Amino acid sequence: MAGVPPQAVSKWESGGSPDVDLLPVLADFFGVSIDILFGRNVTQTGPVEFGIMKSIISLPRVYRMSLL
Repeated sequence: MAGVPPQAVSKWESGGSPDVDLLPVLADFFGVSIDILFGRNVTQTGPVEFGIMKSIISLPRVYRMSLL
């Protein structure tokens, strides 16, 4: 799945957590924000923050990572 090693998936299935470096990969694979991966409801943010987040998510991954 998305270049994630089977050992990592096995670790998650056993109750482990993904490495932070894999979060953008997983979010891209599923087409969601990292907030969604953490179960955070993005509608809880204000309209300005939500607009910024949507704009950032629509950028290619290489550009998003340079924004960090």
